[in-house]
Amino acid sequence: MPFATHLFISYAHIDNQPLSPEAKGWVCRFHVALEALLGMRLGRRPRVWRDRKLSGNDLFSDEISEQLKSSAVIASVLSDSYTASAWCKREVREFCEAAEAAGGLVIGNRCRVFKVIKTPVASQEALPAEIRGTLGYDFYVVEEDGTALELDSVYGEKYGQLFAQRVARLALHMAELLKKLEPDNDGGPANGGKAALNSLADARALSLGEARASVYLAECAADREEDRERLSAELTLRGYSVLPSEPLPRDEASYLTKVGELLERCALSVHLVGKLYGDAFGESGKSGAVIQNELAAERARTGHLRRLISVPADSSSKQPQQAEFIEQIHTNAEAQRGADVLTSDLEGIKTALQRALLSLTEAMPEALKLASEDQPRLIYLICVEQDRGELLPLLRALSAQGFEVRLPAFSGEAAAVRQSHEALLRDCDAALLFYGRGDEAWRNHQQNELRRAPALRARPLSARYTCLGAPLTEDKQLLLASGERNVIDAVAGFSTEALQSFVTLLDRIPSAKAAS
Repeated sequence: MPFATHLFISYAHIDNQPLSPEAKGWVCRFHVALEALLGMRLGRRPRVWRDRKLSGNDLFSDEISEQLKSSAVIASVLSDSYTASAWCKREVREFCEAAEAAGGLVIGNRCRVFKVIKTPVASQEALPAEIRGTLGYDFYVVEEDGTALELDSVYGEKYGQLFAQRVARLALHMAELLKKLEPDNDGGPANGGKAALNSLADARALSLGEARASVYLAECAADREEDRERLSAELTLRGYSVLPSEPLPRDEASYLTKVGELLERCALSVHLVGKLYGDAFGESGKSGAVIQNELAAERARTGHLRRLISVPADSSSKQPQQAEFIEQIHTNAEAQRGADVLTSDLEGIKTALQRALLSLTEAMPEALKLASEDQPRLIYLICVEQDRGELLPLLRALSAQGFEVRLPAFSGEAAAVRQSHEALLRDCDAALLFYGRGDEAWRNHQQNELRRAPALRARPLSARYTCLGAPLTEDKQLLLASGERNVIDAVAGFSTEALQSFVTLLDRIPSAKAAS
């Protein structure tokens, strides 16, 4: 159903107090960043509402009630001030009630309430029961001395970078939900997509492909949370589903069951081990990281699970339990089972992750390749890293048509990046060269790579197009003036109409996976 407002931002007034006279408040900056990134992911400007007149003497107005009823999702900026505010609690409660009456509070596996945790909250008991256990987005870090700092560039550049990364992740998840909530012109979900599963073959293909498309990124202690956020964003951008996607149970029996179920859905797990032990369960005294590693090792022994365990070379812990865990990771064969133990930095972890994902793709069961005659066509979208932010409307349009889109690897060792590039050239159904911030020499190099692609492939490349993006250059003007049929003009902005000839061509061909 259509909504008058996409996003309602609910917050406590005190959480928007600027830290200096010339600065804007935290919530103001959060609002601006989220609105911009959400717009990029939706392909249009979102309608965002936030009450800018909040004060202790204001009444809960009819305008707020109407906005809550007409909003698709709400972002609750949580803090102890928020959970203590009767006004804030009323906002989120009224939204939950309105959402249940208009499409439901939970769509798929995602709640329409997004909890933005600005600072740690002593208790969420004051919030509606329906959202206490939902996924939250931490906008703070805990320093080694236990101090919790909200992500704010006033504390240093790295905090500003983390703020931007977590807003981007939030915007991505929020856009995915909004596309499901608002219908498109054909009456389907706003993310378009092909029809829902309508045959046994489709269901079988999904079940076989789920493990390849899902990565278990284990919960970790606070000192490795920043690395986990970055890996999660990297995997999401590459089209992988990151599990767990919602908070895990906090009683040990339920925790064991849930983690086991999630691991069964994955072919790869990643474990980040640092200096801190993390929260321990009362029954066994084991931390979540220890339990997850044990369950993953067991799965690797009895099933097919590849694992990566990251323990930085300088990791030594003053906590006896964590020191023992680190020692086991390095010396105990059972703790290491099925795993590559990495002592490298984050870039080294990314390189190892790329290799693991590539090997899983190459080792895909033959049953998956033959499971459906109408598998999604794979598009290799070649671009420079600086253009990634400009590609969101294009990615959304291609995904809406049911295509699988992969981008190049942008980091890691040169050999691993090259290997990933050649694998995508080999396996894709079509190549789309996005010529934006890359220069003329870069375009010529990529064109030569595409001309050499047949040497890697079992059958010819079905389609090869170039999409021109900003800025306009003399070289791009010549391409436009030449009248080439396989050139898409998006210099002034992307349109689905310009993409039509490319989409029409791909719709006529079977996927390479189905044909192999």
